[in-house]
Amino acid sequence: MIGLRDVVDFEGQAAMELESICQPKYKGNYSYNITKKPESEYIIDTEDMFYQIIDDLKNNKDPEEIATRFHNTIAEFILSMCVKIRERYKVNKIVLSGGVFQNSYLLTQTIKRIRRQNFSIFLHKKMPPNDACIS
Repeated sequence: MIGLRDVVDFEGQAAMELESICQPKYKGNYSYNITKKPESEYIIDTEDMFYQIIDDLKNNKDPEEIATRFHNTIAEFILSMCVKIRERYKVNKIVLSGGVFQNSYLLTQTIKRIRRQNFSIFLHKKMPPNDACIS
């Protein structure tokens, strides 16, 4: 959407390039909603976020700001889901795993937010968080 790349040559390329332009000086995030289905599923609705990104593009915001606010939004809704799960199941331990957490900016922002809410955080130390650990 922000014009970094139209075609990728390898998995994760566009995500890596988006991460590489994040600038911690941009503090905001976009709006999102979390709804609860009757079957106890939570749904993260990012429609508002995408409309806000489109508005930022129309207003010629820097791609760095948009990328940063996008990442900050992901970190925010991860935190929001952790809080909802803690309230419902009385769990205070969070394990951050999966290829998405190879993104150091996202990992740092998520940890910062989760620590402010006094969660116990567990991370990979000897193995990478991606598919390499599946087997």
